[in-house]
Amino acid sequence: VQRARVEAVAVDTGKRQVLIEGARFARPASSGHLVFFRDGGLHAAPFDAGRLALTGPSIEVTTAVEQDTSGAPIAEISSAGSLVYRRAGVASEQLVWVSRQGIEQPVTDVPRAYWNPHLSAHSGRIAVGVGGDLWIHDTLRSTFTRLTPQQSGTASHPLWTPDGKQIVFRTPTGLRSIETDGSGRSRAIAGTTSGDYPSTVSPDGTTLATARRTT
Repeated sequence: VQRARVEAVAVDTGKRQVLIEGARFARPASSGHLVFFRDGGLHAAPFDAGRLALTGPSIEVTTAVEQDTSGAPIAEISSAGSLVYRRAGVASEQLVWVSRQGIEQPVTDVPRAYWNPHLSAHSGRIAVGVGGDLWIHDTLRSTFTRLTPQQSGTASHPLWTPDGKQIVFRTPTGLRSIETDGSGRSRAIAGTTSGDYPSTVSPDGTTLATARRTT
């Protein structure tokens, strides 16, 4: 069985380069680091995006992060470099901010079964799964609002579009997008399957990249 690894791919040439063996779910941070999941913990290593290369050894950020049913860490990094994640092995489940100094600050006061939090780019909102539905926590107004229809029980892995007007999410029949204006309007994304997990949307909002499980 091939072990997981993180690769960098040049979009213009298709050239691939192995960055980290035995790691998964990598994403760049504004601090100039590449954050990735390995051996049950989140790690960070200095990363040169221009050269598509690591420039130093990695450090372990935390081993307390929970994983979802696909094995992905339930965590997200803000554009300012803050980490929010769901703690593993605790009865009281909360979303927390984590500073670069490792100081935790609760995002919400009410414990819930939070899954897959994802930060919006600019508006201070967090899309998160709770009990199979999607909710939006507005950190500026301290509100917690249901996004998907009540008790749908099938929505997960929310992903904001860059303009904050829509959220792409996973369902058992494929990916869908839903408007965030409270109208509840959603649509299926053609060509997607039950094995697709939304990964990222291009800055211009025209291209969606997904991870697809085929087994």
